[in-house]
Formats: sequence, structure tokens, C-alpha cells
Amino acid sequence: MEKDSKIQIRDLLASDYKNGFINVLSHLTETGNITEDMFVSQYDLLKYKKDYKIVVAIDTTTQKIVGTGTLFIEHKFIRSLATKGHIEDIVVLPDYRGQHIGQRIIQTLLDCSISLKCYKTALCARDDAVEFYKKCGFEPSEREMVIYHSK
Repeated sequence: MEKDSKIQIRDLLASDYKNGFINVLSHLTETGNITEDMFVSQYDLLKYKKDYKIVVAIDTTTQKIVGTGTLFIEHKFIRSLATKGHIEDIVVLPDYRGQHIGQRIIQTLLDCSISLKCYKTALCARDDAVEFYKKCGFEPSEREMVIYHSK
């Protein structure tokens, strides 16, 4: 049996609060105190947006979320009104790393970006993640600059 055959990649569901979605995100960054009602409200806001997609990796033996990633689409005036995909919030729980789950999440999001006719897909990477993203087919291009408006 393949190492990751028990892992299913699918779209985020409203019920995924109970499956550990926020816990998984907390392995990436600070999440704050998000209640189930808050989660469902945010989910409802995003679920019908065709230019925003969140996928999760589910361990089918436990029904727990073990990874996630997001794609959103930027609509541009350049390149004859092109669209550009942005991948964000890629994270896999530490115990599940090394099983190609992150690569499967990214490939799912890339497939979506391609199907939406994006001329390119970009992401920002921490220095310690650059090699991982190269394995997924990305190449270094530009540097991201950021201003945090609140902490």
C-alpha cells in the first residue's frame, strides 16, 4: 500500500471545523480564537466564490485534516485581461510530512488554476521552503515585500 493512499484531497467543508482545520492552520501561523460559528460564517462567505478555493488533506482512517492549501485568483488588466493564481497557506501536520501530501495539495491547486485559465500561478515561500516548492515545479522569480498593519 502506498504511504499516502489513506490521504484524500478534497474541498473544505463547513463541518471541517470539527475535523481540525484550525489546528492544522495553527502549525503555519497564529490563528486566533476562532469559534465554530465564526468558522461557519467565514466558510459561508467563501464557499460560492469561484475565484477562491481551499482544499484539505484528510486522513481517511481518522477523518482528521492533516494538511491544507488555498488558491485565489487575481483578475488583471495586463496580458489581455489575464488571471493569475496565488497559492497560500500550505501546511501539513508534522507527523504527516514526507509523504508527498503537500505536493498533492499544491498539484490540486495548480490543476484548478490551470482549469481557470490563469497565465501563471505564484506563491510566496519562506527561505526554508524554497527547495520544497522547487520540487513542485516552481522557480524563484521575485521577492515579496510586506507591511503588517496589525499584529
